[in-house]
Amino acid sequence: MQFNPHPTTVISGWYDTQDFLEIDTSQGAQTVKMMGVGEYNLQSTQPELRKKIALKIANGTTRPQYIAFNSAKGANAQNDEADNQVTMMEYTGTGYAVSSLKGYITQGNSMTTAQGRIVSAECIDTSVTPSLACVCVRESGQTCPTDCTCSDVVEPTPPPTSAVSEREMCFSTFLIIKRSHLMFISYLQPTISPTTPAPTPVPTPGPTTSPTLSASPTKAPSASPTKAVSDLLRCV
Repeated sequence: MQFNPHPTTVISGWYDTQDFLEIDTSQGAQTVKMMGVGEYNLQSTQPELRKKIALKIANGTTRPQYIAFNSAKGANAQNDEADNQVTMMEYTGTGYAVSSLKGYITQGNSMTTAQGRIVSAECIDTSVTPSLACVCVRESGQTCPTDCTCSDVVEPTPPPTSAVSEREMCFSTFLIIKRSHLMFISYLQPTISPTTPAPTPVPTPGPTTSPTLSASPTKAPSASPTKAVSDLLRCV
């Protein structure tokens, strides 16, 4: 058995609408992580981790193409055709009309639609659960984005930090104040011995009996100050 991606998109309630994507390559190339519908019960409940089940290529005609990853696991484990390959169907009618198989794509290969859209299987990994495929849809000259990997590993977020209680915060503040207080007390403590020198053993000499005479005044004024001194006086 092989699930056809076209009827599964038009049957209401088959799977969540956010697991289906319509690609318009006029807005640029897109690489999409896909899983097989046979393992849909393993779809993640986290929006950022959900994989696409079916893609529709908007080509401006009445014959759009639908893309799926034909993972041979789960409800599709007994599949007999195109195991673990990317499949392309083309819709040729209206409503519940017939769609035809256009081809299979293995990892590293691609195929081109009649409208020039290039579909490639960038990677396929059946060793993970669910099996995954990164499928790129582009036009000639466009480059496939490389942000898709066939891995379901998500970098863990760092553990939350424990909240500091009001009691712990008050105790920390007390320690800081106490430590500063002790340093201030240590700074103000007296020295072991006096800082001034000991008194002299005998009194210092007494004053002279008469005033000392200074040198006689010069007969002429002293020379003008140097330029450096003048500049200094100007700044005072």
